[in-house]
Amino acid sequence: MALRNVKNNVIGNPSAKLQLARDPFFVTNLIDCLNYLDPRVRIEAAHVVASLSYGSDEALLSLLRANAPRAFLFAIAHFQPNDPPALLPAFTRALRALAVSIADVVGPSQHALGPQSSIAKHDAKEALDFLFHLDTLDTLLPLLALPTATSVPTSIAQLLAAAVRDRPHRRAVSEWLPPPDRPKDTATTTTTTTTNNNKARRGWEKASAAPVGPAWLARILTGLLNTRDVKLQEAALSALAALAKDNPDVAVPLSKPTTADREREPTPAPLSTVLALATSRVPDVQLAACLCATHILRATTPTPPPAHVHAPSPARLSALHTPFPGPGPAQSQGQAGDDTASRTVMHIVNRIIDSGNPQTQSQPQPQPQSQTQSLKLKTRACWVLLADDTALCQAAFDRGCLTRLLALLSSLPAPPGVLPRALRGLPGPPGDEGAGAGAGAGEGSGAEVGSKVAGKGVGFGERARAREGEEEEEEEEWEWDEPESVAALREAALTAIAAISLFDNDVRRALTESPSPPPPSSTTTTSSSTAPYPFPNTTLTTASGSPPPPSSTTTTTSTSTSTGTGSGTGTGAGTPPFLQLLLVSLVHPAPGVRYAACQCVRALSRAVAVLRTNIVDSGLGMGVWRVCVKGRSNADSKAKAKDLGSETGTGAGAGAGTEKGKGMGMGKGKGKGPGEDKRVLGAGLAAVCNLVNDFSPLRGVLLGDGLLERMREVLGYEEAALRTSALWAVKNLVCRSGGAVKRRVGAVVGWARVLRLVDDPDVGVREQALNVLRNFAENEEGVELLIDGVGAEALLDAVAVSLRAPNEDVVLQAAYLLANLANGAPKHQERILAHPQVLPALHAALTAASALPLPSPSPFPASASASAFASSSRAEARGPIVDCVAQLARVGPAQVRAAGFEGALRHVCEWGAGGLMRGGWGTDEELVDKARTALDWFGGWTNKDVSETNKFDFLGLEAFVPDSLIMASSLARLSVSRKLPLRGVRAIQTSADTTQLQGTPGEGSQPFTVKLHPDSFRSYKCDVPELEVEVSKDQLLKMYRQMQLMRRMEMASDALYKAKLIRGFCHLATGQEAVAVGLEHGIVPNDRVITAYRCHPFAVLRGGTVAGVISELLGRKTGMSHGKGGSMHIFTPTFFGGNGIVGAQVPIGAGVAFAQKYMEEKHATFALYGDGASNQGQVFEAFNMAKLWNLPAIFICENNKYGMGTSAERSSANTEYFTRGDKIPGLQVNGMDIIATLQAVRFARKWAVDEQKGPLLLEFVTYRYGGHSMSDPGTTYRTREEVQRMRSTQDPIRGLQRYIEEWGLASEQELKLLDKDAKAEVDAAVEVAKAAPEPETKDLWTDIYFKGTEPPFMRGREREEVLSV
Repeated sequence: MALRNVKNNVIGNPSAKLQLARDPFFVTNLIDCLNYLDPRVRIEAAHVVASLSYGSDEALLSLLRANAPRAFLFAIAHFQPNDPPALLPAFTRALRALAVSIADVVGPSQHALGPQSSIAKHDAKEALDFLFHLDTLDTLLPLLALPTATSVPTSIAQLLAAAVRDRPHRRAVSEWLPPPDRPKDTATTTTTTTTNNNKARRGWEKASAAPVGPAWLARILTGLLNTRDVKLQEAALSALAALAKDNPDVAVPLSKPTTADREREPTPAPLSTVLALATSRVPDVQLAACLCATHILRATTPTPPPAHVHAPSPARLSALHTPFPGPGPAQSQGQAGDDTASRTVMHIVNRIIDSGNPQTQSQPQPQPQSQTQSLKLKTRACWVLLADDTALCQAAFDRGCLTRLLALLSSLPAPPGVLPRALRGLPGPPGDEGAGAGAGAGEGSGAEVGSKVAGKGVGFGERARAREGEEEEEEEEWEWDEPESVAALREAALTAIAAISLFDNDVRRALTESPSPPPPSSTTTTSSSTAPYPFPNTTLTTASGSPPPPSSTTTTTSTSTSTGTGSGTGTGAGTPPFLQLLLVSLVHPAPGVRYAACQCVRALSRAVAVLRTNIVDSGLGMGVWRVCVKGRSNADSKAKAKDLGSETGTGAGAGAGTEKGKGMGMGKGKGKGPGEDKRVLGAGLAAVCNLVNDFSPLRGVLLGDGLLERMREVLGYEEAALRTSALWAVKNLVCRSGGAVKRRVGAVVGWARVLRLVDDPDVGVREQALNVLRNFAENEEGVELLIDGVGAEALLDAVAVSLRAPNEDVVLQAAYLLANLANGAPKHQERILAHPQVLPALHAALTAASALPLPSPSPFPASASASAFASSSRAEARGPIVDCVAQLARVGPAQVRAAGFEGALRHVCEWGAGGLMRGGWGTDEELVDKARTALDWFGGWTNKDVSETNKFDFLGLEAFVPDSLIMASSLARLSVSRKLPLRGVRAIQTSADTTQLQGTPGEGSQPFTVKLHPDSFRSYKCDVPELEVEVSKDQLLKMYRQMQLMRRMEMASDALYKAKLIRGFCHLATGQEAVAVGLEHGIVPNDRVITAYRCHPFAVLRGGTVAGVISELLGRKTGMSHGKGGSMHIFTPTFFGGNGIVGAQVPIGAGVAFAQKYMEEKHATFALYGDGASNQGQVFEAFNMAKLWNLPAIFICENNKYGMGTSAERSSANTEYFTRGDKIPGLQVNGMDIIATLQAVRFARKWAVDEQKGPLLLEFVTYRYGGHSMSDPGTTYRTREEVQRMRSTQDPIRGLQRYIEEWGLASEQELKLLDKDAKAEVDAAVEVAKAAPEPETKDLWTDIYFKGTEPPFMRGREREEVLSV
């Protein structure tokens, strides 16, 4: 009676629960009552324990310390047949309640973001592990086979559904077998196999021992689906979903028909039963079935490795929260070619989300019992849509899930005034054609830091405290009293949207498209957000819940004033409604909503165009950053204030029309009070990783707003996932950054800290720390900074240890880092060779990456094929390792050969990489060519016939195998070698530094001989040029300075374009300097050159100036075309310009060559075009005419591998462009080695002019580092690793620098003086161009016709006429 009174008192009474939990004597006696003699006492005690377990963390902790779980298990294990029928159900229900509370504390959360931390977490983790111990499972799982009339199977299934949340526990329960079915040698442990024990069993124990169909537990749960008890059906479906999540061992059998007897007809797949229940009349059963089907679909097909584009995978944050599933071992598909399952799930989910929403509801829906139940059902429906699989996300988008989620969010009212307050301190959208005006200045206590861009409201301000100890004004709290159920639904819908938009740019663009502006008849300014979504029949409602009048334009206004004199305003007009909603959600009081909003920003910012426009203009980028800096330490705030307290900044001025844009202050100072929830911080950091990429306009803004200081603080946190994200952000910041940024990173983050993180216990932290160092070493300046900061010995020690790490990703990043170092100056290579541990560790890594599995007595297994053993990150490491070995072998062949690399390199030449070079370190052909180059340095490549030996000796192994397996191995090798070059036909190599000195170099202009690599040329219907080339010291130094000048000019153009001083089209040739400079040194002044729009270097080398080119790009009167043509219309007397029409320059070049022949000039015309223009019909027409008339035309294809954003392999059936001239002979040339380009041009000119053999087709194999144009970041169709590899290993300038230094022509310091001279010339040219005037209005009517040929009148209208209309 006393316990019953206690039970009635604590139900729904938190304070009473807490009071009882703080009484250890009562809790101890309560747990003892679970094994009391009187069954009634035991039942009441179980009820009280169940009620307390749903109380506070303190109550749960008191139960755990009293060993409540063990007491329950002991009691259940000792129940007698004569015990009252109500006893076991009461105990299983109580144990279920206790297990659910324990799992919620341990995490990860199943759906919504749970509590961040708990005082009971340590004890709860021990208790949860106890629940999945084999002895515990032996007690609990057989209860599922009890008669379904009792509630016991329901409670156990619910326990499994709630408590199974990680892989070890999932594996423990899914592989569990009843004791009679276990192999005898595994009686005390779980097992994954069964035995052929056929002795008689009872009832459900008669399951077949053969592994046919689902495992035992999955079969039992599947059988429970056939009951009529809807609660049991829901519980069994939820338990199956928990088992199948990321678990193909369970999911695959559930998706296939099963049978226990081969003579019987197979039964339908359990998945079909699940889908049938999805059409149940009970919504809870429907949703449980949809979730179960989704997890089965996701786990039935292996997923490819995720692209690391811009931010950590959600799996990185799984230790904190997992409503956003990370990539598991397998993902979705279901039956091949049949999307019935996914369509069924989408239909049910859409119907539940639509219920009660007249905007999207297409048919009457059964109404739930209450509004609270409706919200819970919709919340569960949103969580079903979390599928980190491209196909399922696309299916969800195609079937309207995104539209319904947006409509659902629009039906949730926001409090008045929330949006303006959310926008406070964030940038407004760009103004309309406004001139820049306004300034912010700070003295003493603060400063406004911004950037001024005319007509664009892009100023960013930050309050900075210069006086230590000064208190910051408390930030006003949000008055957002939203019910918990509404906040949970908001979180679920946003998280589902983030998941759907994670993979596809079309989805991201749809979410961020601005709504069509309504008629301007009624313009209203209000403090709430109202605008139509870019989807049919959906609107973002006002606070009152009603949509605005269709003719009104609603804008939002935010104002922020910093401590300095600057202030700013920005309007919200034109911001897409979903982005406005995200701004509001970023400041929501519920951490789960903020987390989901950050995940949405992270997903949207993966689209480059969205990041560079909507994310910046709407203020979302700075909004996420505000989440990340919440609660930053006072020390960092003071340091930042010291840095910024004396700076001044400007904002852009007001624009014309109704929209405005001004610079604004962030209004954020040093953090006070509690910091952000660390799971929300993790999601925010994941988004920030995208915001600091090289193409992001926010990179400089965040860098000036304390990004590095905040990342340094996060690197000191205990959570490995947060440290990983911080390193990821630093890695992206360092990538393709200048020396100033890298020096600042080293100074703020600390070299010693990064080096310590290379030895961090967490694998993800180690991988990203190595990635940071790798990006530092992406160029020679970065290598010098890295070695100066870390120290050569310490750095190489860390690399050597990492190369031997058991984790493949760590080995891969260590290999990339070492390859970058080896591609540096000779002194760095000598350091690597002198280190006692690096070469042995490198050899071990290459051996592990190339190792074949030893043959087995069975027929040659598929797993031993090249594609199987090369499919890991360790296999991917072959690329950088082989490249590193090739570079080191050139400097110290004896040392490298003595380290045992010859056998491993021969193995690489035989097997390649199986077509699995995923990291951008080149193709199979390039990998093999690098290995052969290294062997050449050893003394020559010799092919070894595998059939002549009976042992696998490629790695120095002496593993003897039967001849039959050798033959099978040879066949397998033949099948994967189809992509490799044919024997006797070597692929063109594109290394920039393989030319060798012959003899002693001369001084000044005295010529000397060098010898090109044998694979520098490939020919078609002609001989290759001589490999021995005459050059001189003066010529090489001049070419070096010219290449540096061209590089600096293009880099300056890049910066001017990003500063919005260059407008319109701008195509840069960074990386292709060897083509332009080599061409100029191989021709004579009166030869003619014509090319496309990537023409700046040619214009300067053919008689123009750097100042003339940059002035033209800036639209200034001093430009080469008086500022009226841009880069597509630059000319000199012997340079016929860049041409804007793709391929049009080729027939024009043929015409120029015709004129030269007609005038009997002893000169040639060089017409250049890209691989993207090679398929133009006019190109082939020009070839035909040139050959027909035997014109002195040299057609040059600059093959930089990509035509705009399409690779050559995807656009051309024949990518050997030098063979496409039909009757015209061709020559393929290494366009990254300037000496090879020089020799090829000399050969071509001699062919056409001296020998008069007619036209010749050259293909320069080169590479551009940037995108097709400045509007293309160049990373959406190729990997960053690929670009970085080319920069660090095959850069033409670095190659020539290596020649000059190694041949003793100039020292490193002398070359640095040439670099500084080139930079000074470009800097001066930029200043001249900036100071030059723009063309006058009257110049619009000049330069239309050649001077002296102007007609007496010109068609058109005078300016005065136009203005007077």
